[in-house]
Amino acid sequence: MRKLLFFASYVMLAFCSCKKDPVKLNPSSNSVSATIDGVNEAFNTTINAGFIDTPYHEIGIYAINGTGVTQDDLSVSVISDTNIVKGTYTVLTNEVVNSNTSPLLIYYSNKTSPNETDYETDFTGVNQLTVTLNLISKTNVQGTFSGVLVDMLNGKVKSITNGKFNVNIKQ
Repeated sequence: MRKLLFFASYVMLAFCSCKKDPVKLNPSSNSVSATIDGVNEAFNTTINAGFIDTPYHEIGIYAINGTGVTQDDLSVSVISDTNIVKGTYTVLTNEVVNSNTSPLLIYYSNKTSPNETDYETDFTGVNQLTVTLNLISKTNVQGTFSGVLVDMLNGKVKSITNGKFNVNIKQ
């Protein structure tokens, strides 16, 4: 399942395809923002969203903040064996991950520098992650996300709070 989730995420990144400043978290159409380790960040350099319907179902958002060595990227997805509907999708602590539906969140810090660090959904059950889809239509997806992501290479974590998105779907 984990390989499928990462493959799906990278497919979505290909399909959809920076400097940190304090910002107000006020999602308007085509906006993605979050508080990452206590720092407000708006991913407004590039924002894309899309659906994949076969052989699995995925709704994914890919957003970039900044350019060059300070570029941060954020990928928010829900992947499922069945149709994705409005609701909350969670990876809980000390709970077996639902093999049919799962949220996936990846934060790339300093994406284009030699110091790039990838923080990912923790499927070990140690850290909780939640993605809530408040609205899904053929043209727009809106929702929230929060949780703790892990650098799988060294175990460091990033706390994501106040995550919000309101993104138009590319047709």
